Amino acid sequence: MTTKISQARVRTTHVSGMATDVGIELAALMGGQKLRQEAIPKLRLHSLTLACFALGGFCGALLFQILGFWIFTVAATSLLLIAVPETLRAHRL
Repeated sequence: MTTKISQARVRTTHVSGMATDVGIELAALMGGQKLRQEAIPKLRLHSLTLACFALGGFCGALLFQILGFWIFTVAATSLLLIAVPETLRAHRL
């Protein structure tokens, strides 16, 4: 999704791709004025995505330390509560 939003030329996968995209945008900052103007929003998007991934990993590890394996039950239940209505909605279409 981020690749489509940022109109990246290179398709990448998962977090390593985000890091690659950050590198591409950092290199674009060294280019002309137009390249810099296009690179800044993309750099913000990719950097925010990486930061959220890292924060989520940290919070997940912390919650696992506090709650143990119960955190997986909480996460699975939350995801089910989100997925079931959407699945039913899609099925009706």
